[in-house]
Amino acid sequence: MFSFKLQQLTVGLLLSVLLAVLPALAAPGAHGPNGEHLTGPVVANTQLAPRFETFSEQFELLAELYDDRLVLHLHHYASNQPVADASLELESAGLTAQARYNSTAAYYEITEPALLQLLQQPQQHELVVTVLTAEHADLLLASFQLSQTATPHASEHDHQHEHDHHKHSHYASWLAALVLLALAAGSGYWFGLTRAARRL
Repeated sequence: MFSFKLQQLTVGLLLSVLLAVLPALAAPGAHGPNGEHLTGPVVANTQLAPRFETFSEQFELLAELYDDRLVLHLHHYASNQPVADASLELESAGLTAQARYNSTAAYYEITEPALLQLLQQPQQHELVVTVLTAEHADLLLASFQLSQTATPHASEHDHQHEHDHHKHSHYASWLAALVLLALAAGSGYWFGLTRAARRL
């Protein structure tokens, strides 16, 4: 009788902990990107920035257009390793702009207003990107046309990290819930075996 009551008490306690912890863990927007607690739900921005891609035998380039900058991600084509020591120049419709490397964010960016204004026009743009490194010189060709949707703000590039943080938080929440359920089931099974053994 004592073992049965102890079994009920243990299972009940674990389920109570589960019910108390799960809402706090699974609540949307429970934590911010730096781990701070938030009082309200956070709506993740799912709109992707307008972009274009191009590659050659040496390099591959992904560019994202924001309202105040063009972000350029340059990688070696063979190894997919980022290139941090290149000179990048973009030309379109007679306009040229030099990219500046952002060592903190590990990408290149162009902030030339005239070129950004050109790329934000909803028409076909032919682009030439000149890439110079200590070992290679290359020309990358691309076409780009802005859709009718609005160009995302520059801050939304950083908000993607916040969105990823919330995705991982939800995965951790469900994992914690499954662990607690497994503990509850396992304790019930163990006490059941103990009770059966004492009857023999």
